[in-house]
Amino acid sequence: MKHMNFSMGFFSKIMLLCLILGFTSGIVYSEEKFKAEKYLPKLLSTKNIEFAPTFTPDGKTCYFSQLNTKLGTFRIFKIVMKNGVWSGPVEAEFSHQYNDGAPFITPDGKRLFFNSRRQEGSNRLSNWDIYYVEQKGKGWSEVKKLGPEVNTNYSELTPSVAANGNLYFHSQRDKDTRVGIYMSEYKDGKYQPAVKLSAPLNSGKGDGDVYIDPQERFIIFWSNREVLGGREGLGNLFISYRDKTGNWKEPTPLDFYDINTPHEENWPRLSPDGKFLFFSSTRDIKKKVDIYTVEADFIKIPDE
Repeated sequence: MKHMNFSMGFFSKIMLLCLILGFTSGIVYSEEKFKAEKYLPKLLSTKNIEFAPTFTPDGKTCYFSQLNTKLGTFRIFKIVMKNGVWSGPVEAEFSHQYNDGAPFITPDGKRLFFNSRRQEGSNRLSNWDIYYVEQKGKGWSEVKKLGPEVNTNYSELTPSVAANGNLYFHSQRDKDTRVGIYMSEYKDGKYQPAVKLSAPLNSGKGDGDVYIDPQERFIIFWSNREVLGGREGLGNLFISYRDKTGNWKEPTPLDFYDINTPHEENWPRLSPDGKFLFFSSTRDIKKKVDIYTVEADFIKIPDE
C-alpha cells in the first residue's frame, strides 16, 4: 500500500505491474551479527506479494497485506496461533470487497488502522484514505473513516499509531515533490490537522512507510535518500531517535544484520514486545517481495 501515484521505487513497480495486469546517530551495535530471514515462509511466502505485518498485543494474531499478482487486488489477511502453531491465512472480516492494505494494530489492541480505496455512495475513490475498526468482542466493528484532518483529496497511506493516539503516515500533497511523513496529534479524543514533519526526517527525496515507537522515542521508516555508499534510488530503512528537546535526530540507515541491501526494503514493523523487526524486501528476485524478520537489539534508546 505504498506510494500509489508517487514516484516511489518499488511500489511504483508494483503499481506498474498492476496496470499491466489490468488495474495499480550514534547507535551502539552488538558485536554478534544476526541475519534477517524470511518470516513464516510456508505461510507468508507465496506467489503473491505479502507486506506490512502487525500483531495483536499478545502476539498470537498477525494481520498483513497481500497483493494478488494475478487479480491485482489488495486485501488484508490474518494468521492465528493456536497451541503454538500458526494457522491460516484467512481474509480479515473487514477486508473482502475493496482494496485494503497496511494494517496497524494500536499498542493497546483496541483499534486497527489501515489504508483503503473504498466506495462512498456511487463514487469509487481513486486515492487511498485511512480507515479503522475498533475491537468488538472477539472481532471488529464496522469500518470507520478518519475525517478531513487526516484524509484529503490526495492519498494517505501506511498509518502507525503511538500509545497516546498520535497518528503517523505518509502522503504526497499539493506542495510535495515526493511523498513525505505526516503526523496528526490525537487530542481530547479527536485528531488534529495533520502536519508534515520537518527535516531531517523528511529529505525531499521520498520518505514514508512509518513505524512509530509507542512512546514516540524513535521512528523507523523507508527513505529514498542516499544509502550504501551514496547509492540512491530504490530506498532502504532508517531509524531516528528523539532528543531531550523533542526534536528528531539525523536518521541512521539500518545497514547491518542484513536489513538494508542493494534492493529495496520497506514497511518496517516491530513485534509487540519490541524484540523483533519485521520488514519487506525485494532481495529474492524469484519471489519479488517477502516479509523478513531479525532481532531488534540494534535499537538503543538514548538516556532520558
